[in-house]
Amino acid sequence: MEKIKILQDKEKLYTFLKDSYISILKEKGFIYLKASGFSMYPFIKKGDRIKVVLLTSDNLNIGDILLLEGKSNLYVHRLIKIINKKNKKMYITKGDAHKSILDPVVDLKNILGRVVEIKRDNLSINLNSKFYRFINRILGFISLRYPKIIPFFSKYIDFVLDKYLFLFF
Repeated sequence: MEKIKILQDKEKLYTFLKDSYISILKEKGFIYLKASGFSMYPFIKKGDRIKVVLLTSDNLNIGDILLLEGKSNLYVHRLIKIINKKNKKMYITKGDAHKSILDPVVDLKNILGRVVEIKRDNLSINLNSKFYRFINRILGFISLRYPKIIPFFSKYIDFVLDKYLFLFF
């Protein structure tokens, strides 16, 4: 019985935190969050601070990194496909580190925002720059068509991204 109570308390805490983050995002138009998982490795690493801006339209592109609302949590995954069905758009997302697991189809109402910046150590990665828009688009297409490539080459991608950041920023 004690374990059930702890699980219920944990669920309430996660829901409270999720609702608080959403409230701040809607009020300010942006929020900084600390990455806590590995689903977007190597592009977003555990401990990175990410800046999310509130989604104000459905003008999304393949490769965009989105903040999504789950049942009791928020998560960040890459947009890999947009489906137009009966004048309604549906979205398919996926974590870069997942070899073949696609997220369930997402409705626009569950997409809260778009990641526009990643802060790692003393570096700031502007995802609106031409270079990163290009890289994100390529990663979005690869993630859908060849889902095992990014996890397989993640250490090399990580090395290239870190060297590019070190040399140019």
